[in-house]
Amino acid sequence: MTDERAWCVRPLQPADVPQVRRIQGLSPQAAQFDVHPQDNCSEHSAALVAESAGAIAGFLLGRRVAPDEMEILNLAVEPLLRRRGVATELLASALRGWMGGIRRVFIEVRATNAAGIAFYVKHGFARTGVREAYYANPVEDAVLMTLERPVSFR
Repeated sequence: MTDERAWCVRPLQPADVPQVRRIQGLSPQAAQFDVHPQDNCSEHSAALVAESAGAIAGFLLGRRVAPDEMEILNLAVEPLLRRRGVATELLASALRGWMGGIRRVFIEVRATNAAGIAFYVKHGFARTGVREAYYANPVEDAVLMTLERPVSFR
């Protein structure tokens, strides 16, 4: 599973939830939102997985927070499959799905998650603020990042 183009990004299905929860548990830097079998992909939300050969490599959860704004709630990749394009494919798929009328996309990233911050900067996000003591276990600040006018992606 090393070929970046081998990842199939599709909506989350109920059968995916155990694998998604396992990846989330292996990703302490990621937000710990509960994943529900009824999560799906629509104009108001996104629950996507990247899969290859029946194995879930990563997932993205997001939601519309205003008519022209989306928020990425969580994006995590299986630790052994990081830096292979999985997160980029998930982000690209979510942004393509949200293009209609979306002018701004937000995400909060743990202040100590240098790799996550670098990933979002690479994809056009800018640091726009800090939310003090936003995360628990451990208590940590969040860096607020914003992507303005995501008219195209890759």
